Amino acid sequence: MSASRPLTVAAPERPVSWRAALEAAVRDEFRGTPLVPPPGSSLLPAACAVPGCVRTGFTAPWGRFQARLCHGHADRWIADGRPADSAGWVAAQTALLVISVVRNQLAPQKIFFPKPAEYASLKPYAGQQVVNGTQAKLYANDQLGPDLNKVAGGKTYSQVSAEWIAGGMKSATLASQRTTLFTGETLKGLLLNAWGWAQIGSIAILAGILLIVFGGILFTLPVLNWLLNLRPELETTKSQRIPQALPDAATS
Repeated sequence: MSASRPLTVAAPERPVSWRAALEAAVRDEFRGTPLVPPPGSSLLPAACAVPGCVRTGFTAPWGRFQARLCHGHADRWIADGRPADSAGWVAAQTALLVISVVRNQLAPQKIFFPKPAEYASLKPYAGQQVVNGTQAKLYANDQLGPDLNKVAGGKTYSQVSAEWIAGGMKSATLASQRTTLFTGETLKGLLLNAWGWAQIGSIAILAGILLIVFGGILFTLPVLNWLLNLRPELETTKSQRIPQALPDAATS
């Protein structure tokens, strides 16, 4: 009896990667480039109508309000009495969102006005925390401005830096002044930027109020036209109408 040969099983070739394995398993007719819908496509979920809101819009309120809102702004729209003026309400919500973002950015910085106040214009704000645009501007201009002028005799960061470099970057005094001015001017710029966004929010609130008033006027004009013109004509037509005589039941 001859010796049997050992049974060998050919192992399948292992794919280089999962991508290669998937490409090998998918037929050619099902391969293609991924579909990327362009911005604004109906295939993409609609964004919330409130500018600056990053959430997806789901709810489309009834009536003349055609914009889609996220769940949060939809609940706020209901709480505000379901206003029909969508443009005015959206503008007001945009302003509130901007002001809220400014506050959320300033509050964690823990910036407080000195107490007691070092300058007369800041006495009403002594000890208060900087949390809004008005306070940010006052702190930047009336607190940081004079403080930075005292660092190097009114010189700016660029001027002190140029002197420090020209002197071979050896002066410890200029280096300290340079660091202080850089930090102070950076903070001042950030505070003024927050104030600018707060101003945009205030303007948006005013625009929202004007749009709501304008929408109310547009709603009132047709009502006034009916009361002053159409209603008197209708009453005059009714009064001039001649009633027809009913046939006599006895002669019928």
